Amino acid sequence: MRWVRHHIKIKESVLSVLCKSVFIKPVRKTILSSRRQIENVIAEHPEFLTAHHPLEFQHYPSSMIEKMCIESKKVNVGPMAAVAGIVAEQCLKRIIKAGAQEAVIDNGGDIAIFIQKPLNVGIYAGEQFFPDLAFKIIPRDKPLGICTSSGTVGYSFSYGDSDAAIVISENIVLADAAATALANRVHSPKD
Repeated sequence: MRWVRHHIKIKESVLSVLCKSVFIKPVRKTILSSRRQIENVIAEHPEFLTAHHPLEFQHYPSSMIEKMCIESKKVNVGPMAAVAGIVAEQCLKRIIKAGAQEAVIDNGGDIAIFIQKPLNVGIYAGEQFFPDLAFKIIPRDKPLGICTSSGTVGYSFSYGDSDAAIVISENIVLADAAATALANRVHSPKD
């Protein structure tokens, strides 16, 4: 068996994880740890939650928070635009360190992938469904991020009206922030 699909819901975090069952406990621990770091920053700096522009902190409370700030600044969005990507990345790193040979961590359309065999990744865009369209991901020696942002699907805030703005990058956190920045720019079919 290549892997098993697991659904994990912890507060607002809802992840679909493809991996061997032995790695689910480390994934849960990583989600809780990541959430705790983010919640602690928000408690101390409430603007971290609501800022739609880059934020800089003089003393980063963790490398995870620092990475959210650095990558979101590159594309001129707030650090929470990278929250799903950082959690997916942290989960993937943790289970690779624990010995996983491959896994897919989908955190609400922000996906961290490490695979040994080709994988087709479909595109969900709400009513704009594309059943015959997918990205064929080939195995690589590094994790890959496929991140999606939308102004019409899901609960995340967007300044735009895109059904699915998708960014693919080896930098999973940057891919998440960039997908948000891209989606923010779409206001009409012309865009």
